[in-house]
Formats: sequence, structure tokens, C-alpha cells
Amino acid sequence: MTLVRRGIRDNDRVVVGVSLRYKERDKIRRDVTSKLNLIEPRLNPSRYRIEMHQVYDDHRHPVADTFVVELAVPASASLDPYFTAGGEVWVRVDGAKQKLRGTAMTDFIKQRVRNSLVLADSAESKKEKAVERHHCRIGRQLSNR
Repeated sequence: MTLVRRGIRDNDRVVVGVSLRYKERDKIRRDVTSKLNLIEPRLNPSRYRIEMHQVYDDHRHPVADTFVVELAVPASASLDPYFTAGGEVWVRVDGAKQKLRGTAMTDFIKQRVRNSLVLADSAESKKEKAVERHHCRIGRQLSNR
């Protein structure tokens, strides 16, 4: 799960909040959803969430129009690249996102094609061996009659 939070100070992790009126909170929800919908392959909208957590003062009273904004997006197990609306290509490598450009993109495509061919050859080989075993069994059964 990837979490993005706004309203928490980076250096000491103290909650400070972000001042947002209702219209601004609504706009953030719309804008984030719109941006996430531009990513290919598309993210299932039921899998991510945008939350606005009310900030409270030391006396546990809500601080008016002050929130911690949280975006939670599940990690993907996919090895496929992600494409932005601007045509950028991103992949996840060793737990980190990396933008593919030029020769790196070419290498990525070649590696995927090689892996696909190896998997296809392996699957074909398994099918051939299964057919061969089946024919051997049939041959034994016929010769035992």
C-alpha cells in the first residue's frame, strides 16, 4: 500500500494539517480521481481511497477547516509498465518506481519478449512431454491386451 499524506511535517512527523474549505476538499477529491484515471492500465477506483482526517487541537477540539489529506493506493503485483497521460512509461524495480526512457525502454521490451518466448517454449515442451507420456501409456495398454 502506498500512502501519500499532506499535513504532517516531514522532519519531526508532527501533525500540522492543511487548511481546506469544503470546496477545496471536494476539488482535491475530483482532481486526484481524475489524475488516477489517466494512468494506464487503469486503477480500479474501489481499490484506492482519498481521506480527509480532521485535525484537533491540544484540547481535542476540531481545528476549523484543517485536515490531514491521505491518499492510499494498493501496491501492484504487476510487472507491466504504467503509462501516464503524457506518454511516460514507469515500471517498479526492486520496490522503487523508475521512468523508462530510450534504450532502457528498448531493453525492457526485449527482456519481456525473451521471457515470453522462454515461457512459451517451456509450456510447449511440457505439452509435448505430456502427449508423449499419454501415447506411451496407450501403447503399453494395447500391448498388454
